[in-house]
Amino acid sequence: MKLLFGLLALLTLSGCQYDPHARTYTTEKPSVGDIEGEYELSQIYMESYAAGIREKIQALPSPPTVHIYSDGRLTASNFPYFSETRQGFEYRFEDFRPLDTTWKQAVVGGISDGSGHIKDHQGIRLSGLPVYLSSPGFTGTKKVEGLIFGFGDPDSGDAIIFKKK
Repeated sequence: MKLLFGLLALLTLSGCQYDPHARTYTTEKPSVGDIEGEYELSQIYMESYAAGIREKIQALPSPPTVHIYSDGRLTASNFPYFSETRQGFEYRFEDFRPLDTTWKQAVVGGISDGSGHIKDHQGIRLSGLPVYLSSPGFTGTKKVEGLIFGFGDPDSGDAIIFKKK
């Protein structure tokens, strides 16, 4: 019985890890001037859902980009679009799409250092997109350096990351 209890305790403690991208998240509210600009795809961690996705991106005539405008518009070209096949757990690559939507600044999540203090993850809310694509967060601990679209359980690290140019 002690062995079973010990095993259950070990599994419980090791079950939840940590978002591998959390250390890069923006926690101070940025100004609109810091947000606006062009972002280019820098990393994609979606191979478990789309084998060969990196090669498909490399074959594009131009890299995927996101443009955030100070007037609340967001456009994207060659955005790697995934559909959700099982809510919050599985995704399927569809194609590379243009996006044209609006955005509002928002807190998109929280980051805990383990002491009970939670910092806000700053980002934007996008209109008219599926929930799993509608709340990208900013990266950059001192200033906005990028944009991250996380998928599913944050502990998995599944994400599409754009770097500000």
